[in-house]
Amino acid sequence: MRPKEAPFWKRARRWWRISCCALFLHVPCSKAFLRPCPAVFNPPHCKHQDPQVPRLPGHCPLTTLPAATTANAPISTAPVVADQALGTLLVEASTGCDKLDLKRVFEALTAPSSPFLAKYWQRAPCFTSTSIPCLAQAWTMADMEEAIAKEFLLAGRGFFEENSETGGWKMAAVGLARGSSFEEAKLRPEDVRAALKQRSGTVVFNSVGGSVAALAGVCLDAVEAFRLPVALNLYMTAPGQSTSAPPHTDKQDVFVLQTQGRKRWRVYAPPAPLKKPSVDPFARGKDQDSLRLGELEPPLVDTVLGPGQMLYMPAGFPHTTDTVVGMAEERDPSVHLTLGVDTHIWGLTHAALRDYFLYRLQPGPTATLPPPPPSTQTLPEAFVRFHAQLPLGLREAAAADAGTRWSALKQVLGVGVEAEFQAVMREVGDEHVLQRLEEEGAAEVLGEVVARLLDHHRSLTSVFRAMYSDVKYGLSDVTRDLSCLRSQPYYQNLETTMQALVDWAAPAAGGGEGKGEEEAGGAAPSKGGFGGAKVRKPGGGKGEGKKKRPLDPKPIILASSSLIHTPSPSPPSGASPSPDNPESSVSSAGAEAAAVPQPPPL
Repeated sequence: MRPKEAPFWKRARRWWRISCCALFLHVPCSKAFLRPCPAVFNPPHCKHQDPQVPRLPGHCPLTTLPAATTANAPISTAPVVADQALGTLLVEASTGCDKLDLKRVFEALTAPSSPFLAKYWQRAPCFTSTSIPCLAQAWTMADMEEAIAKEFLLAGRGFFEENSETGGWKMAAVGLARGSSFEEAKLRPEDVRAALKQRSGTVVFNSVGGSVAALAGVCLDAVEAFRLPVALNLYMTAPGQSTSAPPHTDKQDVFVLQTQGRKRWRVYAPPAPLKKPSVDPFARGKDQDSLRLGELEPPLVDTVLGPGQMLYMPAGFPHTTDTVVGMAEERDPSVHLTLGVDTHIWGLTHAALRDYFLYRLQPGPTATLPPPPPSTQTLPEAFVRFHAQLPLGLREAAAADAGTRWSALKQVLGVGVEAEFQAVMREVGDEHVLQRLEEEGAAEVLGEVVARLLDHHRSLTSVFRAMYSDVKYGLSDVTRDLSCLRSQPYYQNLETTMQALVDWAAPAAGGGEGKGEEEAGGAAPSKGGFGGAKVRKPGGGKGEGKKKRPLDPKPIILASSSLIHTPSPSPPSGASPSPDNPESSVSSAGAEAAAVPQPPPL
């Protein structure tokens, strides 16, 4: 007899608490790494199908791919002013665009000639004082209430203990189930309005790009432009909050897109990790860690964002917010979207490549990792450089013309990744890695790891693209037409893809099939990040199950169920493939929709 399943709303709440925060929370976690999907690389609708080697769309001949850059400017401590030239560029790019149509804005940010890439990306914060037309009033409190009524959404309320030395930002649930039925379990607009009246007055909708069709479009535009994993959170804050978020750091490179009301932001240079070596520098000021303003230098940015304005912050840069300064007459709540570009969580950084390389050099149950070089613990510049993104995605040269096969392109890209990795190890003084690179066979191992990471990156972005396409266009038939049920199988697919990378890099230490959490080398879970989700420190931690230093980074454990391997779906008939098409493979004629399993009846 089939066991009785929990009501849908209980399963949805459990899934949200454990996994919906995954892609934007600063939460690595040891079990959630995923196996690449052959169907993602070889979509059945590809015109030039090769069963072994997929093809990629691109823009320039293979011979013109530029070498990867190794230059990276040091962190500036000078106050940052609004970048008028960048603001003008983004305003011009968005002219004529519909609300929340950010395709051309993101393309302007990521173009090879973009001043943003040259001056700011993963180096320094920046903001615009001009209003981007497609952002101003593009998503308001009224829009969110409409989405709450249509979708099954869950929210958290940020809170913190003032004058506490042992507590940072935490998250409490908004709204309680009023009964066992679906309607009684749904979040209501009045629950959100009540939460906004409480101290801190900030309501957070995590990973909302996977739950609301209009916001999935923002994520889809970002994936296409950045060619990296992205996720979207939404924040609403009542006026008059002296601290809406205490000082903290994030694992993501963050774009704040203010759509309604006003909010003050202060952004600081990252403190040296050695000041608090037991705490993840990318999760300072969360859960049990308190990040005090006295620990930080004067702010690099101190500005009030209004509707249509944008702020960018690199990962690891502390920031705090309020809705008091400059807002005496403000009545509307502050509403902003936070787009997180994830490279740390998904293992696409120099630090992650270092770990995978060293594990592959010494496979087996006794494999251990040496500590990071001392410079990365004392010098913020070295720390940022050590954890910088590999030359993938927006830093990757244009993909080559349509006739170039992935196997050939991967060899060219791999040369650039290897060269930059070795340059970074020299810059930060990682003598252990430099010595190991001189060993016989080390070059072959490094090439093997880089090739595996290139496949991993391509698989991740394909799944993200397919997920946001499905949610935006409503491609999958799901119960009650709920967007969260469309995205859930893709999150499970991502879980498998990341786990496969860890199992491959360190089969004995990474878990593998049938391995428990203790054998996976995971540190003890602790609460932190947005939503109170469980986090794991990249350098290890205390508690049950600790065996050895875990690989960094590790995303969230997602809900378990049958996995799917899906091609990138096409927009439904009648939907224009341009300018909103996710990519040529997504919008190809005759493309098949993703085969998402049906949930049980509600």
